[in-house]
Amino acid sequence: MLNNIVQIENNPDLVRDIESKAVLSVDVSGLTRYRETRRRTLMSKQEMAETKSRLEQIEQEMASLKRIVNELSTLRSRI
Repeated sequence: MLNNIVQIENNPDLVRDIESKAVLSVDVSGLTRYRETRRRTLMSKQEMAETKSRLEQIEQEMASLKRIVNELSTLRSRI
């Protein structure tokens, strides 16, 4: 396969596959940076989803507590 690849002039990070005419990147450090950025982005999205879920649960619990406090207040006012 290496015989079918030629370096592209003025760009050391790119090669051309002679058979398919495809231009390929051989920038390993760029790929590593991309993967790390993607990993961080996915982690951030997961954290946001978890935070949203926790917030929704807290809102539900607060609404429940409000109902209980209102019921207790109503019961106390009847005494």
